[in-house]
Amino acid sequence: MPSSSNRCEMIEVTRAPGLITVQDSGRPGHRANGVPHSGVMDCVTAATLNCMLGNERGAAMLELALGDARFEFDGETVLACGGAGANSTLNNAPLTDYTAYFAERGDVLMVRATGEARFTYLAFAGGIDCEQLLGSRSTYLPGGWGGIGGRSLARGDRIALQRKRHAPPRVPLPDALRPSRDTRPIRIVPRSPSHQTTLTSLVESSFTMSRASDRTGYRLDGAAISGGASIVSEPVCPGVIQLPPGGQPIVLMADAPTIGGYKSLGCVITADRSMLAQIPVGSGVAFEIISIEQAESARVQQDLSLTAVEAWFRLTLREESSRT
Repeated sequence: MPSSSNRCEMIEVTRAPGLITVQDSGRPGHRANGVPHSGVMDCVTAATLNCMLGNERGAAMLELALGDARFEFDGETVLACGGAGANSTLNNAPLTDYTAYFAERGDVLMVRATGEARFTYLAFAGGIDCEQLLGSRSTYLPGGWGGIGGRSLARGDRIALQRKRHAPPRVPLPDALRPSRDTRPIRIVPRSPSHQTTLTSLVESSFTMSRASDRTGYRLDGAAISGGASIVSEPVCPGVIQLPPGGQPIVLMADAPTIGGYKSLGCVITADRSMLAQIPVGSGVAFEIISIEQAESARVQQDLSLTAVEAWFRLTLREESSRT
Protein backbone atom coordinates (compact mmCIF):
# COMPACT_ATOMS: atom_id res chain seq x y z
CA MET A 1 0.00 0.00 0.00
CA PRO A 2 1.14 3.61 -0.56
CA SER A 3 2.90 5.12 2.42
CA SER A 4 1.14 8.47 2.36
CA SER A 5 -1.76 10.45 0.96
CA ASN A 6 0.71 12.37 -1.24
CA ARG A 7 0.04 9.94 -4.07
CA CYS A 8 -0.29 11.02 -7.69
CA GLU A 9 -1.01 8.26 -10.23
CA MET A 10 -0.98 4.50 -10.59
CA ILE A 11 0.79 2.21 -13.06
CA GLU A 12 -0.38 -1.32 -13.81
CA VAL A 13 1.97 -4.15 -14.72
CA THR A 14 0.35 -5.94 -17.67
CA ARG A 15 3.38 -8.09 -18.49
CA ALA A 16 6.17 -8.88 -16.07
CA PRO A 17 9.74 -9.99 -16.86
CA GLY A 18 11.45 -12.72 -14.87
CA LEU A 19 12.60 -10.20 -12.30
CA ILE A 20 11.06 -6.82 -11.53
CA THR A 21 11.28 -5.21 -8.10
CA VAL A 22 10.92 -1.85 -6.41
CA GLN A 23 14.37 -0.64 -5.32
CA ASP A 24 15.86 2.55 -3.93
CA SER A 25 19.29 3.34 -2.46
CA GLY A 26 18.90 0.65 0.21
CA ARG A 27 18.99 0.30 4.00
CA PRO A 28 22.30 1.51 5.40
CA GLY A 29 22.98 1.33 9.11
CA HIS A 30 21.19 -1.91 9.98
CA ARG A 31 23.80 -4.59 9.27
CA ALA A 32 24.59 -4.98 12.98
CA ASN A 33 21.03 -6.26 13.36
CA GLY A 34 21.38 -8.69 10.46
CA VAL A 35 19.59 -6.54 7.86
CA PRO A 36 21.30 -6.48 4.42
CA HIS A 37 21.77 -3.21 2.61
CA SER A 38 19.78 -4.26 -0.51
CA GLY A 39 18.78 -1.49 -2.96
CA VAL A 40 19.52 -1.04 -6.65
CA MET A 41 22.30 -3.09 -8.24
CA ASP A 42 23.41 -0.25 -10.53
CA CYS A 43 23.37 2.74 -8.21
CA VAL A 44 24.99 5.06 -10.77
CA THR A 45 22.27 4.58 -13.38
CA ALA A 46 19.53 4.80 -10.74
CA ALA A 47 20.89 8.01 -9.20
CA THR A 48 21.43 9.56 -12.63
CA LEU A 49 17.82 8.92 -13.65
CA ASN A 50 16.55 10.35 -10.36
CA CYS A 51 18.71 13.46 -10.67
CA MET A 52 17.59 14.17 -14.22
CA LEU A 53 13.94 13.87 -13.15
CA GLY A 54 14.37 16.19 -10.18
CA ASN A 55 14.01 13.41 -7.57
CA GLU A 56 16.15 12.73 -4.55
CA ARG A 57 19.09 10.55 -5.62
CA GLY A 58 17.78 7.57 -3.69
CA ALA A 59 14.12 7.69 -4.76
CA ALA A 60 12.43 4.34 -5.43
CA MET A 61 12.11 3.03 -8.99
CA LEU A 62 11.67 -0.24 -10.87
CA GLU A 63 14.59 -2.57 -11.52
CA LEU A 64 13.97 -5.01 -14.39
CA ALA A 65 15.84 -8.07 -15.65
CA LEU A 66 15.30 -11.40 -17.40
CA GLY A 67 12.76 -10.50 -20.05
CA ASP A 68 10.31 -7.96 -21.39
CA ALA A 69 7.76 -5.84 -19.53
CA ARG A 70 4.57 -3.95 -20.34
CA PHE A 71 2.87 -1.20 -18.33
CA GLU A 72 -0.31 0.84 -18.61
CA PHE A 73 -0.83 4.28 -17.06
CA ASP A 74 -4.00 5.61 -15.48
CA GLY A 75 -2.96 9.27 -15.45
CA GLU A 76 -0.24 11.75 -16.33
CA THR A 77 3.22 10.41 -15.51
CA VAL A 78 6.78 11.48 -16.30
CA LEU A 79 9.27 8.65 -16.79
CA ALA A 80 12.79 7.88 -17.95
CA CYS A 81 14.64 4.65 -18.73
CA GLY A 82 18.30 3.73 -18.46
CA GLY A 83 20.72 0.95 -17.70
CA ALA A 84 20.86 -2.10 -19.93
CA GLY A 85 20.03 -0.37 -23.19
CA ALA A 86 16.53 -1.80 -23.48
CA ASN A 87 14.42 -1.12 -26.56
CA SER A 88 11.55 0.80 -24.97
CA THR A 89 8.44 2.21 -26.65
CA LEU A 90 5.58 4.42 -25.51
CA ASN A 91 2.48 3.73 -27.61
CA ASN A 92 4.82 2.00 -30.09
CA ALA A 93 6.99 5.11 -30.48
CA PRO A 94 10.65 4.37 -29.60
CA LEU A 95 12.11 5.98 -26.49
CA THR A 96 15.65 7.21 -25.93
CA ASP A 97 17.42 6.35 -22.69
CA TYR A 98 18.04 9.21 -20.21
CA THR A 99 15.23 11.33 -21.65
CA ALA A 100 12.06 12.37 -19.81
CA TYR A 101 8.77 11.34 -21.43
CA PHE A 102 5.23 12.37 -20.51
CA ALA A 103 2.69 9.55 -20.42
CA GLU A 104 -1.08 10.01 -20.09
CA ARG A 105 -3.99 7.85 -19.02
CA GLY A 106 -4.28 4.79 -21.25
CA ASP A 107 -0.72 5.02 -22.60
CA VAL A 108 1.25 1.77 -22.91
CA LEU A 109 4.96 1.39 -22.18
CA MET A 110 6.92 -1.62 -23.46
CA VAL A 111 10.43 -2.40 -22.20
CA ARG A 112 12.24 -5.05 -24.25
CA ALA A 113 15.54 -6.43 -22.99
CA THR A 114 18.48 -6.47 -25.42
CA GLY A 115 20.92 -8.58 -23.43
CA GLU A 116 23.61 -5.90 -23.63
CA ALA A 117 23.65 -5.66 -19.85
CA ARG A 118 21.74 -7.11 -16.92
CA PHE A 119 19.47 -4.45 -15.41
CA THR A 120 17.13 -1.84 -16.84
CA TYR A 121 15.77 0.95 -14.63
CA LEU A 122 12.45 2.70 -14.99
CA ALA A 123 12.24 5.91 -12.96
CA PHE A 124 9.29 8.24 -12.43
CA ALA A 125 9.17 11.91 -11.47
CA GLY A 126 8.33 11.86 -7.76
CA GLY A 127 9.42 8.25 -7.30
CA ILE A 128 7.44 5.13 -6.41
CA ASP A 129 5.27 5.26 -3.31
CA CYS A 130 5.00 2.10 -1.22
CA GLU A 131 5.45 1.27 2.44
CA GLN A 132 8.86 2.06 3.92
CA LEU A 133 10.64 -0.52 6.05
CA LEU A 134 13.63 0.69 8.08
CA GLY A 135 13.68 3.86 6.01
CA SER A 136 13.69 2.16 2.60
CA ARG A 137 11.24 0.95 -0.03
CA SER A 138 13.71 -1.60 -1.42
CA THR A 139 12.63 -5.20 -1.99
CA TYR A 140 14.74 -7.86 -0.27
CA LEU A 141 13.75 -11.04 -2.08
CA PRO A 142 15.57 -13.61 0.13
CA GLY A 143 13.70 -12.30 3.19
CA GLY A 144 10.40 -11.69 1.41
CA TRP A 145 9.98 -8.12 2.65
CA GLY A 146 10.12 -4.54 1.41
CA GLY A 147 8.88 -3.19 -1.91
CA ILE A 148 5.43 -4.47 -2.82
CA GLY A 149 4.75 -7.72 -0.97
CA GLY A 150 8.45 -8.50 -0.61
CA ARG A 151 8.48 -10.16 -4.05
CA SER A 152 9.09 -9.72 -7.73
CA LEU A 153 6.13 -7.93 -9.28
CA ALA A 154 3.58 -9.82 -11.37
CA ARG A 155 0.93 -9.13 -13.95
CA GLY A 156 -1.92 -7.15 -12.42
CA ASP A 157 0.16 -5.39 -9.78
CA ARG A 158 -0.55 -1.68 -9.46
CA ILE A 159 2.21 0.73 -8.48
CA ALA A 160 1.56 4.09 -6.86
CA LEU A 161 3.68 7.15 -7.55
CA GLN A 162 4.47 10.05 -5.29
CA ARG A 163 3.52 13.49 -6.53
CA LYS A 164 6.27 15.04 -8.65
CA ARG A 165 7.81 18.28 -7.48
CA HIS A 166 8.69 19.62 -10.95
CA ALA A 167 7.99 18.86 -14.59
CA PRO A 168 11.41 17.57 -15.73
CA PRO A 169 13.14 18.99 -18.80
CA ARG A 170 12.03 17.44 -22.09
CA VAL A 171 15.52 17.40 -23.61
CA PRO A 172 17.81 14.35 -23.40
CA LEU A 173 20.53 14.24 -20.79
CA PRO A 174 23.82 15.09 -22.55
CA ASP A 175 26.00 12.07 -23.35
CA ALA A 176 28.83 13.44 -21.21
CA LEU A 177 26.59 13.24 -18.12
CA ARG A 178 25.37 9.68 -18.73
CA PRO A 179 26.91 6.69 -16.95
CA SER A 180 29.83 5.25 -18.91
CA ARG A 181 29.87 1.63 -19.97
CA ASP A 182 33.61 1.06 -19.75
CA THR A 183 35.10 -2.39 -20.29
CA ARG A 184 38.16 -1.78 -18.13
CA PRO A 185 39.10 -4.07 -15.23
CA ILE A 186 37.07 -3.85 -12.04
CA ARG A 187 39.11 -2.04 -9.40
CA ILE A 188 39.54 -3.67 -6.00
CA VAL A 189 41.18 -2.78 -2.70
CA PRO A 190 43.03 -5.73 -1.12
CA ARG A 191 42.14 -6.82 2.37
CA SER A 192 45.60 -7.73 3.63
CA PRO A 193 49.20 -7.98 2.33
CA SER A 194 49.18 -11.57 3.59
CA HIS A 195 46.84 -12.44 0.69
CA GLN A 196 49.21 -11.03 -1.94
CA THR A 197 49.94 -14.35 -3.65
CA THR A 198 46.24 -15.16 -3.98
CA LEU A 199 45.44 -11.61 -5.10
CA THR A 200 48.13 -11.80 -7.77
CA SER A 201 46.49 -14.96 -9.10
CA LEU A 202 43.11 -13.18 -9.06
CA VAL A 203 44.23 -10.20 -11.16
CA GLU A 204 46.27 -12.35 -13.55
CA SER A 205 43.42 -14.79 -14.20
CA SER A 206 40.60 -14.59 -16.75
CA PHE A 207 37.01 -15.04 -15.59
CA THR A 208 33.56 -15.03 -17.12
CA MET A 209 30.29 -14.18 -15.41
CA SER A 210 28.55 -17.37 -14.26
CA ARG A 211 24.88 -18.14 -14.73
CA ALA A 212 24.87 -18.98 -11.03
CA SER A 213 24.79 -15.26 -10.18
CA ASP A 214 22.05 -13.17 -8.61
CA ARG A 215 21.46 -10.08 -6.50
CA THR A 216 23.16 -11.75 -3.53
CA GLY A 217 26.42 -12.60 -5.24
CA TYR A 218 28.13 -12.92 -8.63
CA ARG A 219 29.99 -16.18 -9.18
CA LEU A 220 32.89 -16.16 -11.62
CA ASP A 221 33.89 -19.05 -13.87
CA GLY A 222 37.51 -19.69 -14.72
CA ALA A 223 40.63 -21.50 -13.58
CA ALA A 224 40.47 -22.30 -9.86
CA ILE A 225 42.59 -20.06 -7.64
CA SER A 226 44.48 -21.76 -4.84
CA GLY A 227 44.09 -20.49 -1.29
CA GLY A 228 40.32 -20.61 -0.97
CA ALA A 229 38.94 -21.67 2.38
CA SER A 230 35.98 -21.86 4.71
CA ILE A 231 36.48 -19.73 7.79
CA VAL A 232 34.73 -18.77 10.99
CA SER A 233 31.91 -16.45 9.89
CA GLU A 234 32.83 -12.77 9.84
CA PRO A 235 31.12 -9.52 8.79
CA VAL A 236 30.82 -8.91 5.05
CA CYS A 237 29.21 -6.28 2.82
CA PRO A 238 28.47 -5.63 -0.86
CA GLY A 239 31.64 -5.68 -2.95
CA VAL A 240 33.54 -8.22 -0.82
CA ILE A 241 35.37 -10.83 -2.90
CA GLN A 242 35.14 -14.27 -1.34
CA LEU A 243 37.19 -17.32 -2.29
CA PRO A 244 35.54 -20.65 -1.35
CA PRO A 245 37.55 -23.88 -1.07
CA GLY A 246 36.79 -24.69 -4.72
CA GLY A 247 38.73 -21.62 -5.86
CA GLN A 248 35.97 -19.90 -7.90
CA PRO A 249 35.58 -16.29 -6.69
CA ILE A 250 32.26 -14.84 -5.53
CA VAL A 251 31.65 -11.09 -5.43
CA LEU A 252 28.92 -10.15 -2.95
CA MET A 253 26.31 -7.80 -4.39
CA ALA A 254 23.42 -5.61 -3.18
CA ASP A 255 21.56 -8.35 -1.29
CA ALA A 256 24.75 -9.66 0.34
CA PRO A 257 24.28 -11.22 3.78
CA THR A 258 25.75 -9.52 6.82
CA ILE A 259 28.16 -12.37 7.62
CA GLY A 260 30.05 -14.85 5.46
CA GLY A 261 32.07 -18.01 5.95
CA TYR A 262 34.55 -17.92 3.06
CA LYS A 263 38.01 -16.38 2.86
CA SER A 264 37.81 -12.70 1.92
CA LEU A 265 40.42 -11.26 -0.46
CA GLY A 266 39.35 -7.65 -0.72
CA CYS A 267 36.52 -5.46 -1.95
CA VAL A 268 35.33 -4.00 -5.24
CA ILE A 269 35.45 -0.22 -4.89
CA THR A 270 32.17 1.69 -4.58
CA ALA A 271 32.72 3.49 -7.88
CA ASP A 272 32.95 0.21 -9.84
CA ARG A 273 30.12 -1.84 -8.32
CA SER A 274 27.59 -0.51 -10.80
CA MET A 275 29.81 -1.45 -13.73
CA LEU A 276 30.26 -4.94 -12.31
CA ALA A 277 26.50 -5.28 -11.72
CA GLN A 278 25.79 -4.78 -15.43
CA ILE A 279 28.22 -7.39 -16.81
CA PRO A 280 26.10 -10.01 -18.60
CA VAL A 281 26.35 -13.76 -18.13
CA GLY A 282 29.22 -15.21 -20.17
CA SER A 283 31.10 -11.91 -20.49
CA GLY A 284 34.65 -11.48 -19.29
CA VAL A 285 35.55 -10.07 -15.87
CA ALA A 286 39.02 -8.80 -14.96
CA PHE A 287 40.35 -7.13 -11.82
CA GLU A 288 42.89 -4.45 -10.98
CA ILE A 289 44.32 -3.64 -7.54
CA ILE A 290 44.34 0.00 -6.43
CA SER A 291 44.93 1.86 -3.17
CA ILE A 292 42.36 3.10 -0.67
CA GLU A 293 43.28 6.67 -1.67
CA GLN A 294 42.59 5.92 -5.33
CA ALA A 295 39.29 4.28 -4.40
CA GLU A 296 38.20 7.34 -2.44
CA SER A 297 39.19 9.63 -5.32
CA ALA A 298 37.05 7.55 -7.69
CA ARG A 299 34.10 7.75 -5.29
CA VAL A 300 34.41 11.53 -5.05
CA GLN A 301 34.54 11.80 -8.85
CA GLN A 302 31.39 9.69 -9.10
CA ASP A 303 29.61 12.00 -6.68
CA LEU A 304 30.73 15.05 -8.65
CA SER A 305 29.27 13.50 -11.81
CA LEU A 306 25.87 13.19 -10.13
CA THR A 307 26.15 16.76 -8.87
CA ALA A 308 26.68 17.82 -12.48
CA VAL A 309 23.43 16.05 -13.49
CA GLU A 310 21.58 17.89 -10.71
CA ALA A 311 23.03 21.18 -11.94
CA TRP A 312 21.96 20.33 -15.51
CA PHE A 313 18.41 19.69 -14.29
CA ARG A 314 18.18 23.08 -12.55
CA LEU A 315 19.74 25.00 -15.45
CA THR A 316 17.65 23.31 -18.15
CA LEU A 317 14.48 23.78 -16.12
CA ARG A 318 15.17 27.51 -15.82
CA GLU A 319 15.87 27.78 -19.54
CA GLU A 320 12.62 26.02 -20.43
CA SER A 321 10.69 28.20 -17.99
CA SER A 322 12.14 31.38 -19.50
CA ARG A 323 10.91 30.36 -22.95
CA THR A 324 7.29 29.80 -21.84
